[in-house]
This record gives sequence, structure tokens and C-alpha cells, in this order.
Amino acid sequence: MKHIAAQAGVDRSTVSLALRNHPSLPAKTNARIQHIARQMGYRPNPLVAALMMHRAKPLGVEPTATIAYVTELPADQSGLRLRNPVQRAMRQGLALRASALGFRIEEFHVGQAGMSSARISDILIARGICGIVLGPRTGEKHEPLHIDWDRFACVSLGSKYLEEKIDYVCTDHYQNMRLISERCRQLGYRRIGLVLRKELSELLEHRFHSACLLDQTDQPMGERCAPLIEPHNLPWPERTVEWCRAERPDVIVSTISELGQEWLKLAAGLPGRPAVVSVSVEEQNGVIAGIFQDGAQLGAMALELVAARVQHNEIGVRPVRRSYLLDGVWVEGISCPPKKPKARHKNP
Repeated sequence: MKHIAAQAGVDRSTVSLALRNHPSLPAKTNARIQHIARQMGYRPNPLVAALMMHRAKPLGVEPTATIAYVTELPADQSGLRLRNPVQRAMRQGLALRASALGFRIEEFHVGQAGMSSARISDILIARGICGIVLGPRTGEKHEPLHIDWDRFACVSLGSKYLEEKIDYVCTDHYQNMRLISERCRQLGYRRIGLVLRKELSELLEHRFHSACLLDQTDQPMGERCAPLIEPHNLPWPERTVEWCRAERPDVIVSTISELGQEWLKLAAGLPGRPAVVSVSVEEQNGVIAGIFQDGAQLGAMALELVAARVQHNEIGVRPVRRSYLLDGVWVEGISCPPKKPKARHKNP
């Protein structure tokens, strides 16, 4: 700040205020000093800022840096109140790892009470918070986030953000589909059918779809089952029933957990009574078989990545996006039991 003050021709205290975008200074003054600071390669160190703030607090209060958790979810669905078990586990893993590393998490909700992403960006800059974990996308269509990415160390959790080359932590959907195919074949199933909404498949970069197609090419023609990838507004279950009658899957792979009981009832009435497997098992209660995504571990990974960048003062978007993928784990369930071999009739 001493060097910036000399370059700008102002006092060091003025630089301190300008870098915090303090309203006591004219906007033009703040902008000019911030521009000079950027040209000189200045980057705020959040840990030093936390230590300086600690000097004004009572003795015994430990200095901590804040990492922002920015989510599209409304405030009444955050933290422990999240209805989705995987997202709830992500949030818990994030908080636990932050506490262990000496950080604290503060939530910001895009769209809550007029809180836009641009407004959140301004608040974080003013408060010297430069670490952000972006929460999972909550749907297929999104408004772009207006955040000054060059001012933050940022990682997205659970899904990929396309606005910038932001690093992200996610379950490995491709590997999960490979695991599903492998386990189903071990259980005796041959015609493995994938059913996904087109919008969801696109959001996941068609990782399930591509893994399924690769698996199909390794099987005899008589055991191949064309995937059903349909738009979100497909008439369910009518279109699925038509597909089942045409492709004759002996196991259906889909987002079963969203409609668990409905899927089980549907499968029970289909020819051949196919088994069902979920690409994301929300509750390991032995009912739905499929892939368990360790949300707590994903949350911890995201926090560790942001914390490391904050501690090393590595602010801004990387020139190349980095992806951190976590394998899912197969869990057994009565929805996909071992398949009994067909009895052979002996000639008299």
C-alpha cells in the first residue's frame, strides 16, 4: 500500500480506503487507485485482513477468514434444511472442513430479497472476501452470474459453470455409469437401458450417455438396448412404457430416486418386470440400488481447493479449467436383485 500511495500521490490511509471501495471517498478516486493497484500487481491477502480485523476484537477470539458459499437456492432451503440429501451432505462437508482449516462459511443467495450476483460480488469485494464456493446448479436453465471473477478464488461444487473457466468438483458420472453396467452384468442382467431427460444429460456433458453407448458397443447385437434421451416435457410414464416395449430392457437406469416408488410400480407392470437402478441413490436404505454420491466428501474437496488458493493468494480465473472428479460407490437394493437364470425344460 505504501508503494501504491506513492504512485497515486495520496496518503497510505487513502489507499486502504480505496482498496475497500469505501463510500467516504469519491467513486472516481476509488476507481483510479484500484486501477493503479491492479497495474502494480496488488492482490489483497485475506488472511492478513482477518488478522488486522482481529486486533479490534476482544482477547481470546481467534482470527478467521471467510469463504462465501454462493447458491441459487432460497435461504429457507439452505444448510440442514436442504431437501436434497446429496446437496445437504455437500453443505455439511463444506462447513466441517472449513472449521477444521480455520475458515468460516457465510451463505449468499442469488435472487433472495433482490440479492443479485452482481450485488453479491460488490459485497464480497468491499468486505475483503476473496474465496467463493459456488453451490450446485438447481436446474437446466440459468441466468449468467455477473461476478468479477478476477477478484476471487473460486470453485464450483456439484456441477460445471459455463460462464468462465471456473474449477469444479463433481462426482464422476462417466465412471459411475461404467460401474453400473459392470455391476448389473455381474448380477445377471444383459439388456441395460438408460433413461434420462435431455436437459439433464446436457448439463452433465452427456457423460452417462457416452458411457452407456460405449458399453453397448462391447455387447452382442441381441443384448444392446438403445438409450431413451428425451426432452424434459416427455409424457411420463407413457413414453417410457413405449420404449420398454420396443427395447425390452431387463434393467432400467435413471434418476430413480426422484420417483422411487413410482418407478417400482411402473417396472412391476412392464413385460419382463425389469429391475431399476438409480444414478444417484439419495438414501442407503436397501430399497433402491445404484450409485451413492458422497456429498460430504465433495463439499470437503471444494473447500480445500478454495482454501489453498486463498492461503497462497492465488486470485482470479485460471487460463485452463481444472476438474476434480470423485468416484461414486455402488449400493445394493431390492430394486435390482440378482437375476435368477431361466429354468431349462428337459425334453421327455
